[in-house]
Amino acid sequence: MDYWPHEKTQQLRELFDKGLTGTQIGRILGYSRNAIIGKLHRLGLKRLAGTNRETRKQTKKEPRRVIPSAPRSGAGIAAQEREMPPSPSSAPPSLNLSIFQLEKGRCRWPEGEPGKSGFSFCGHQTYGAVYCFHH
Repeated sequence: MDYWPHEKTQQLRELFDKGLTGTQIGRILGYSRNAIIGKLHRLGLKRLAGTNRETRKQTKKEPRRVIPSAPRSGAGIAAQEREMPPSPSSAPPSLNLSIFQLEKGRCRWPEGEPGKSGFSFCGHQTYGAVYCFHH
């Protein structure tokens, strides 16, 4: 059960009629926005969609101008600066690296069956991807 003093309820109605938002009314009366909205709902007070409020000015917004920005650090290297992979010929033999030997920029393509001897990874340069050009 909510308890709103009669004076606060009257003040709520007056502020609502002036066009103040729930947040603004809440700050004035010392209640949360949700408490204000709940009380307005219980009182049956609703705003009609599209009505003007005194607190809002109707202005026509200008279209936003989009300003291209430079790529963020870590977002990648520009295509002109990126090292290009070699031409696709036959796939070179795997470097047979273990998971502990793999470094950043090396192909993670698995070779063999996990858990068995001889299992390794390709290990060739990746050129900004997870796998090399051939995988």
